[in-house]
Amino acid sequence: MPRPREYDEEEMLERAALTFWAQGYDGTSINDLVTETGISRASLYSAFNGKRDLFLGCLKHYDEHYRRRYLAETAARFDGRKAILAVFE
Repeated sequence: MPRPREYDEEEMLERAALTFWAQGYDGTSINDLVTETGISRASLYSAFNGKRDLFLGCLKHYDEHYRRRYLAETAARFDGRKAILAVFE
């Protein structure tokens, strides 16, 4: 039976995303992610199998928590063409 996680996954994904955002995927090392997220290397590999899977987890988190909400709010405020223009502005 696996041990329960001892960290807040949402907070960890936020921190990892900010690290990727600031340094880029290639410029971010596993050590950077360990330092910035505050989780151990073993926990990172246990939860995400490595940097690529963590990056994909960050993209999914961003999509679920920011992009979808922004688009829904924009669609509620504007109709058709104005909504599209608002997104690109």
